Amino acid sequence: MDQLYRRYPDQVQGILPRGVLFWSQVLPVFAHYQWTKLSFAWLDPNAPEDVREAKYQTLHELYAPRIKTLLRRLGGIYVKFGQEVAMAGEVLPKTYMTQMMELLDRNEGISSLEAVAMIESALGKKLSEVFSSFDETPLGAASIGQAHRATLKDGREVVVKIKYPDVEHNFSKDMRNIRQALRLINPESDSYMSEIEDQIGLEFDLEREARTLQTVHDNLAPHFKNVVVPLPVAEHCTRDVLVMDYVPGQKLVDRINEEFERTASRMGFTLDEVVQRHGSFTFGEQVQMTLRLAVWELWDRFASVLSAVYVRITGQPLALATPPQQAIPKTAIFKTLLAVLGHQIFVDGFFHGDPHPGNLILLPDGRIGLIDFGQAKALTSRDVEFCAQLYELLYQSASPEEVARLARNEGFLTQKNDEYALYKYMQIFFDRDDKEVRDGMESMEFYTYLGERDQLKVMPNQYSILLRTIGIVRGLGYMLGFTETSFSKEWHTYAANVVAKAAH
Repeated sequence: MDQLYRRYPDQVQGILPRGVLFWSQVLPVFAHYQWTKLSFAWLDPNAPEDVREAKYQTLHELYAPRIKTLLRRLGGIYVKFGQEVAMAGEVLPKTYMTQMMELLDRNEGISSLEAVAMIESALGKKLSEVFSSFDETPLGAASIGQAHRATLKDGREVVVKIKYPDVEHNFSKDMRNIRQALRLINPESDSYMSEIEDQIGLEFDLEREARTLQTVHDNLAPHFKNVVVPLPVAEHCTRDVLVMDYVPGQKLVDRINEEFERTASRMGFTLDEVVQRHGSFTFGEQVQMTLRLAVWELWDRFASVLSAVYVRITGQPLALATPPQQAIPKTAIFKTLLAVLGHQIFVDGFFHGDPHPGNLILLPDGRIGLIDFGQAKALTSRDVEFCAQLYELLYQSASPEEVARLARNEGFLTQKNDEYALYKYMQIFFDRDDKEVRDGMESMEFYTYLGERDQLKVMPNQYSILLRTIGIVRGLGYMLGFTETSFSKEWHTYAANVVAKAAH
């Protein structure tokens, strides 16, 4: 079956049910990883760590591209799952994360004929009655739908988002397959996935997303002049079609990919070669790459100064065969996103639940656009107060007993009631995930240790989307070079204000 699928993917997909196709590809992968794990445990228990890592890396390089292709071909919620993997930070192997990055925006959509037919059916009008122009080539294709650029009759530039025809019909069965697969890997994930499933189900109502756009725009506009949230065109929004302002610029995911590719080229490799050989470059190659990047950095600085002087003298841009690389304003982007999310949680009680780099636009004037609000979550005042109290305790380095007591009172429970373990879960889930928190261990080593010491048994559903969002932002931080972000430090002012108000 695996060989048939790889040689004739379209034919096999057209014949087999989606669930059969999914499991025919996933189970052999799971079995291979399990066999490798058992082989080390039974046949070579004293194998050095580097030997184990090399073996697993071989599996990652073999299977990550196949899983990415499978998820992309199945589409819908499977793509959404791949996007989660892409933003997992240090929790999952980098090979999988890099492969799944492509699912943030480069997905297969429906044909222009299907798209036009769906829009006309949803609006009850011919396309020409609503739009003076309509670009049949999608701006992007995501997990739930795709978007097209258009111009209204009044000249307003807009984006038309449509929902794929079968995605809602397939959702329940597809989600069941994903949850069953996750149970094989981590049985404790099921309660977390229950709230995620409910929340994703809300994405199918594009009228709801239109209302969310309006709400978030009104919430943020007075406070963040450097952030753009598109407004909906209410009279042209239905459950299946959303028309909203066009936000010009480049998606952050595309900008990141460009920088990765350019950096790899400057080191003398392709990006695929860098990903495949991650951690296996010789010492000589590492020295050579470092020197090459240093020379290029000097060139960027020199060319930038030269270009600025030339413009000042001549008033014209300087044409260079190799222009300087314009670095992504990483600090400005990440700090803005942290501030926006903090404001949404602690002030608005309503936040964007899917701020991955495919949903962030870098505008030409330096502002940041937020798009795709299908995943938005409201918090009660009680939820906000708990978050504020927890973040203040973590900011103040409170004792494990104090943090665990607050968490237990809110409904977070572990199997053995180990206060230290619950304290660590709260630190990692809500605040930071660095070596200090992990007691000096690497990620997987610590998570294994923590799970063996005590497992999280109950997590209140209302925090699942919040923790998922924090995980997405943390993953984006890793991409941009911020590997030790403390959310309690970033949100201290917001949290302190909520605690102070609650005390009066």
